[in-house]
Amino acid sequence: DTHHSRSLLSEGDSTELFSKDKRAMRRPYNRWLKRYFIDLYEGYKNILRNVNTRLAKPRRALKSEPLHIVSGHYNENEEMVTTPSPVISLGRGRKLLDTFGGSLKFVNNLYSKTFRSMNRKVPAHMPHLIDVEEMKALQRNFPREFERTSSNRFRSTNDMQFSFSYMYWIVHQGDRPDLGLIDYFAQELDTDGNGYLDPNELRTLASVMSDGNNVQEQFEEILLCLHVNSADMDAIDHARMDLPSFLNCSKATEGVLQNSRRKRTHEIIAEEVASEFVSFEMIDDNFTTTMQKLDSIRKKKSKFICINDDMKKAPLRTRQAVHHFYNALFPKPSQFELEPGYRNVFLYYDEYVEYINVLHRQNFYIRLGLGILFLGVVFLFIYN
Repeated sequence: DTHHSRSLLSEGDSTELFSKDKRAMRRPYNRWLKRYFIDLYEGYKNILRNVNTRLAKPRRALKSEPLHIVSGHYNENEEMVTTPSPVISLGRGRKLLDTFGGSLKFVNNLYSKTFRSMNRKVPAHMPHLIDVEEMKALQRNFPREFERTSSNRFRSTNDMQFSFSYMYWIVHQGDRPDLGLIDYFAQELDTDGNGYLDPNELRTLASVMSDGNNVQEQFEEILLCLHVNSADMDAIDHARMDLPSFLNCSKATEGVLQNSRRKRTHEIIAEEVASEFVSFEMIDDNFTTTMQKLDSIRKKKSKFICINDDMKKAPLRTRQAVHHFYNALFPKPSQFELEPGYRNVFLYYDEYVEYINVLHRQNFYIRLGLGILFLGVVFLFIYN
């Protein structure tokens, strides 16, 4: 019988039979575990792929669409009529907008009261070089006006308009009265501010006193005032002139008063001349006028270009015109440009950094959770 046949099996045969039965029982479990780990691995890869995609490209906001050449006009059926692009000479007049124009009038009235009345024009829309020390002096002279400008959240009519106020501040520096002898000594001669003139600064004083050809003679006159022998090089090297000595040297003071009058060093470039270097156009939703203005810039090829974007809901053909205009001027993209079809959704850099940090934290916790899950499954597999 069965019981008797089982008893005839040896101990080794019994162990081998039990092992085969156990392996047969575990085969379905192993296949399930293998499928589980494969699914887990694929899911993990998909999660990481999504996270990395979000890190590289935060938002796909613009749909990439082919842009067609715009070199003509559209007819009533919205079909393009390809004709040569006309080049139209545009007027140079500019219509100042409310707050911007108000700020120009504000500064103009302020300067007319402070300095003098004159016909002032708007500086060109181009990069301007700013002397930091002159800007500090301007802000020291009009502290309340600049404080009010800084406190305005948006552009206001009582702003110290930046380029206009700075440029005419420089112009009006030629209107200042001549410096007195004491101020001239401190501001123009004693350049290192130590309270006296050394031989190098004395040479500057001699240059101011001279007519351009007798600098050495004037330098010897200064040495006479200081009772220094012009043949004694060691004494010359140690010569010093303080303020009282300067005021008591009649040759020096007379030469300074005669030759140190302020000269105008800045002039206003005529608009006709400036227009050769600067192009300024205001474009809007209208396709025809926008094309005319862009073609005008293409023709002039100015060194500086300023395009004021007044477009609200521009049709596709107008946006295409602007796109092709920039491609004509700058065919190679900058290293800082995003790929076509993408745009930056962050207004501040700190927001972008916080967004990246959140994604990194999510990535870390996903990896940590998957690692813990993997260890748990391995633990159950080993001890079960």
